[in-house]
Amino acid sequence: MASQLTATREEAQMAAHLTSARRAFESAFSESCSPASWCEGIGEPASHMLDHLYCVDLLATIEVSSSPCSLADPIDLVVRSGMPVLRIKHGVNELALKTALVAWKDCASANRALRESRPLLATVDQVHVIGVGDEVSFERLEQFAACLRV
Repeated sequence: MASQLTATREEAQMAAHLTSARRAFESAFSESCSPASWCEGIGEPASHMLDHLYCVDLLATIEVSSSPCSLADPIDLVVRSGMPVLRIKHGVNELALKTALVAWKDCASANRALRESRPLLATVDQVHVIGVGDEVSFERLEQFAACLRV
């Protein structure tokens, strides 16, 4: 059982991680013409992220192998929201992508994500396509894959 001292120390570490992440966010978006906003909190992140995912085109996350913070499962977020998620390996400074996995769901946001991600997908060597949800037919996945080949 964790003591009050341990819990206080872990909360302080999480607050320090949030401060560091916010500085990185502000540095990255300080001169950007793209609208960006910062949200923070200590707790389970998926429910808070889902509220915002319905209003965005793409969620980009960094894969972390070990962290004191609770991390949202990107696959769960994709399935529950239908929004595209880009997961970047921790420590990557340049995106030299070799393989992409596209989880396709027949919906307007997936079509828009496809149009927006085509330049990124054009840089990869190999694209794997999987269907998300029962409503995606094999024929539709074939059409989607053919669209990617063009």
